[in-house]
Amino acid sequence: IHIAQAVAEKLVHFGVPLLLGVAMSAIGIIWRARDRRAPDDEPALPFALLLFGVGALLAFAVEYVFLLDQFGTRMNTVFKLYYQAWALWGVASAYAVFYLWSSSERLVATAGRVAFASVVTVSILGGIVYPILATQSGTVGRPDQPTLDARAPTAQFAPDEVAAIDWLNASVAGAPVLLESEGASYRSETSRVSAWTGLPGVLGWVNHEGQWRGRYDDISPRQPDIDRIYQSTDPVSTLDLLRKYNVEYVYVGPNELAKYPPEGLAKFSTIAHVVFQQGQATIYRVRQSAGLTSIE
Repeated sequence: IHIAQAVAEKLVHFGVPLLLGVAMSAIGIIWRARDRRAPDDEPALPFALLLFGVGALLAFAVEYVFLLDQFGTRMNTVFKLYYQAWALWGVASAYAVFYLWSSSERLVATAGRVAFASVVTVSILGGIVYPILATQSGTVGRPDQPTLDARAPTAQFAPDEVAAIDWLNASVAGAPVLLESEGASYRSETSRVSAWTGLPGVLGWVNHEGQWRGRYDDISPRQPDIDRIYQSTDPVSTLDLLRKYNVEYVYVGPNELAKYPPEGLAKFSTIAHVVFQQGQATIYRVRQSAGLTSIE
């Protein structure tokens, strides 16, 4: 019923199907024009048209169908599909510029070539405004050296944590459960140990966990349980909670040291043994935990 209503609404506002029809018609016209040429002429054209057509379908599909998440809008579906459409259109448009420029049948006059070159230049300049301004805005006030290495800021500000991550990647086999403090969404300093090792965690970014699971029933109890594990001074109840989530490794790093009381963190030495320690980063391996993967 909801899909039928959405389609009916889009048909009333005919701009979307009209634009889609124009795009598909343009592909058909160019294809027909190609058919009248030699079979081996412009062999890349069919692929470029395919890229353009698939990109158009992705862009228009979200006008009718989207993944229903906790926001109740098509926002996340648009993000995911538009990324792909831009990539497809970027490749297709690069070929389109070459195709139109090299086609003497379409641009014979010098004035036509100058006008075409002007349009392309203005379009390219307009397109690079955003990445230039966005890069400037996103890096203002950051003293770090520019790099594509996502771990560089952590290596600079939390080198002990990077060392712990490297140890886990080198020493732990299989997929044992790792416990670290739960992370706030869009905070790069949280949940990064499980993220950069690939080991399953008890709880990551809470909002994102609930959003993509579609509900919070299984998530809501985990956040207070994690706090109890780190805060409690009772080794027995802590061990029960660790076994509840089949935790083999407990991580105590800068985030945990800042968030939880030292008396709560001290009790891990009574129920686990230290397998890694450097500066502010300590990794404990839980004792007497059945059914856990061992280090190879």
